[in-house]
Amino acid sequence: MDELMDWNRKVNPVSGTGLLLQGMPESPLENITLRNITFDVMNPQDYAKRKKPIGGKRTTHDDRDTKSARMPTDAALANMKNLTIDGLHINMQESDFKQFPRSALALFAVDGAHISGVSRTSSSDNPAVVEQTGGKQVHITP
Repeated sequence: MDELMDWNRKVNPVSGTGLLLQGMPESPLENITLRNITFDVMNPQDYAKRKKPIGGKRTTHDDRDTKSARMPTDAALANMKNLTIDGLHINMQESDFKQFPRSALALFAVDGAHISGVSRTSSSDNPAVVEQTGGKQVHITP
């Protein structure tokens, strides 16, 4: 899937369920850019049963729709090519972070990424602010 998404403005989503951008292994999202995103996590939820909304008829019969959605992260990005993130900040109360410790950003099977300026209000190092599983050519800078 050849997508082009470039968010280059200040957006402030408020949610307890996090951000999920997910392609499929056989049809990754491509050419995605996120800039200057501040995400206010309010009333965080347990992701153990979270599901990706499905628009239309379900085409898979395995865990691909829920696998990334249930990971402990405030922003899950999966099955992508050519991703740029320049400025993603997660605001979360320390008491909420202690109840639901999560990375700010987790990348799953992302090929070709430039990640910079990712931060969160919690000073904890566990879990890491940015986590990565699979993928290649991912460059992460503070």
